[in-house]
Amino acid sequence: SFYNPINIVRISSVIRVVQPDILFSWLQSSDVYSFFIKKLHKSIIWILAERDSSYPKTLKFNIRRYLGSKADLIIANSDAGKKYWIENNVDKDNVFVVKNILINSLGEEFKSNPYSLSKNIVFAGRLEKQKNVVNIAKAFESLAHKYNNVGFYIFGDGSLREQLDIVTDKSIPNFSIRPFTKDIISYYSYADIYVSMSFHEGTPNALLECLQVQTLPVLSNIKEHQDIVGERYPYLVEDYHSYNSIECVIERALLEDDKEVIATGLEYIKELRPDLIACSYVDIFKLALSRDKEL
Repeated sequence: SFYNPINIVRISSVIRVVQPDILFSWLQSSDVYSFFIKKLHKSIIWILAERDSSYPKTLKFNIRRYLGSKADLIIANSDAGKKYWIENNVDKDNVFVVKNILINSLGEEFKSNPYSLSKNIVFAGRLEKQKNVVNIAKAFESLAHKYNNVGFYIFGDGSLREQLDIVTDKSIPNFSIRPFTKDIISYYSYADIYVSMSFHEGTPNALLECLQVQTLPVLSNIKEHQDIVGERYPYLVEDYHSYNSIECVIERALLEDDKEVIATGLEYIKELRPDLIACSYVDIFKLALSRDKEL
């Protein structure tokens, strides 16, 4: 379990055997454990990985925020993630940004076209409030009534799964909500449009993967999306809290079908090669070790 305190003892026993210089925590529960592990192993350098840019003000995340601020260094995967920690009293010199690695999915052998219709629109991700999936579902449902030759698909699992079943009409043949699939790249590659209406992100991986296979994205107008496709990208939804606004922009993208507008995004993903990102991490690890020697 992510939430079993005995994990602190388990990790600590591994550290005694391996004797690492750096402890790199990934995901929020690991950050909490790492605070206590650092107390047990004072010589270790604790680096925290920030994968998002905003959290609810609940007890769980308040504890993580307080304990996480005690990390020696923080590596965020977005400028917004870096800002989050600086605003929570972490020295700006201790927070770095390294984007996510983008594996070359274009070299994979895709399965045959998984869709039955000629045009298809897809969302894939965690079915949580952050992803704005209820409004996406409502927009998809409305468009499915208007365009019976277009397929609308939502892939994922999460706490809002049952709510989506309640608020949508499951009898529409060209609109379906499906579970998480490991073969999502095939669905991206054969889709015409990918939709993301997140309220906040770290690095939006699904967007990067869709750009790589040149699927046209329709996106919420948040900075994390603007950083990739540009502030003037024509398919940014300003009022992404409204499913009617989401529907209008999806419909416009469907009718215009202009793939040339993703040029900025294609330039962005060139910088996400695994070797380049790995080197960025290594440079930060070296900096952490050199600081430790100075102390």
